[in-house]
Amino acid sequence: MSQMQIIKNELKKFRVEELIFASSLYRKRLEGRVNELTYYKCLERLVADGTLSKAARGVYYFPYTFEGRSFPIKLSGIEKSLTDDESGMPVGYALYNKLGLTTQVPFQREYLTSQIEGDRKQIGKCTAYRLNVKFDKQTVDILSSLEVLEHYKEIPDLDEGAFMEFTKTVASSFDEKALGRLLKKRRYKKSTIAFLRNVLNFYNIKNELTEYLSELSIYDIPKMEDIYESASNPVVF
Repeated sequence: MSQMQIIKNELKKFRVEELIFASSLYRKRLEGRVNELTYYKCLERLVADGTLSKAARGVYYFPYTFEGRSFPIKLSGIEKSLTDDESGMPVGYALYNKLGLTTQVPFQREYLTSQIEGDRKQIGKCTAYRLNVKFDKQTVDILSSLEVLEHYKEIPDLDEGAFMEFTKTVASSFDEKALGRLLKKRRYKKSTIAFLRNVLNFYNIKNELTEYLSELSIYDIPKMEDIYESASNPVVF
């Protein structure tokens, strides 16, 4: 079997609009089987004849075609590739909207994912940041809580009632050991940890988060009691 056919056989395993990360594919499935230069020349040849399309540097996909016309990859295709099989999650406005904290729909989308190589990758209107973890439910729940608390003051049109419901979930599913493992992988501000501690204390959840904080620092964070009061007595215009 020719090297070209070996490469094509591996590419056939990808569905339409599934992102193909070239260097990762080569390293995991083709290294030692085909010449690297031949591999990249093959990809460029397939782009030239319209079989493949480029989503970004080093990122390819099989485009959806209709009546001989190829269409650019849809946002849903990018998101699926970055988050399927516990490989990532949305953050930023996309996360806040998904959690029901705001009705604002993001123009640009951000993701944490283990799929990319390098710290950051821009793919169309999506920015992906590498985080090498398995994005199971527990991990996603903890990361969601940290992301929301870190950017609480930046969330547009925040629904405080929805935020209070969200904090109930954060408190009920809190796992300090899992949090500790994640904090070794991704850095968050001490004020975010202090905010999380306040959330847990508000719901009387035992925690040892003080060990992550400085006794000499006063953190500028919202008070749960104030948020609860505001959510219980919303201003009516």
